[in-house]
Amino acid sequence: MKLLARMVYGVLFVAGPATADMLGVRAGLEYWHAQPEVVAGNTGAAGRWSLEDANGMAWAARFEHPIPLVPNVAARYQQNDYSAQAPLLDSLRLGQVVYSAGQNIWQSQKYQSYDVTAYYELLDNPLLSVDLGLTARQLRIKSELNTSVVKNSADLSVLLPMLYLDTEVGVWGTDTVVFAKGNYSRYQSDLNYDWQAGIAWRFIDIAMFQAYLRVGWQYNKLAISDRDHLDVHANSSGGFAGLYLDF
Repeated sequence: MKLLARMVYGVLFVAGPATADMLGVRAGLEYWHAQPEVVAGNTGAAGRWSLEDANGMAWAARFEHPIPLVPNVAARYQQNDYSAQAPLLDSLRLGQVVYSAGQNIWQSQKYQSYDVTAYYELLDNPLLSVDLGLTARQLRIKSELNTSVVKNSADLSVLLPMLYLDTEVGVWGTDTVVFAKGNYSRYQSDLNYDWQAGIAWRFIDIAMFQAYLRVGWQYNKLAISDRDHLDVHANSSGGFAGLYLDF
């Protein structure tokens, strides 16, 4: 709680009374092709999994308003499912079952994250915009190891408070912006962060409506220890493309 209080105070101190100029809504969908590296298992008995690349989907929305001191709100949901029929890279324990390195087995890791973010606009102009805030992330992970005889799974659920930063730099004289955004959290041995960077192109711009195509690279790092009796360390990275609409 002390860490979260410091994060809240810092954001409010830096952001001050920044507000949007008018009401606005943005909503969009993203497609992400990710390559995973996963170490998972019981606390103190985790090992490396062998998983194939997979495609993930995400949706996001945000609402901005001109009310002073009241933060804007954003929401995001992302799901990634990785699986493979392959040999385990390490020995590990999941639940009550011990598995050996090299054992050929059906492996599955399913990740769901639900983000709610409160943020302020520090800068908002055609050349540079900067948003700073706090994200509450509900993360759910399902780990499965299945053979023809035994089907075994374990679930992890954790709430993560995270710092949030979103920046856009306009390319002068074009309908293109360069962007970077991310979330960051560290508590004891847990370290979790993600970032996106890329280019957005506005291909429709009419009164009260704009449409954007966003492409870039996304990286997620997850390191959670001794939650629900599990350790999960995962890195995922890959290119993404998204379509966003502004109203």
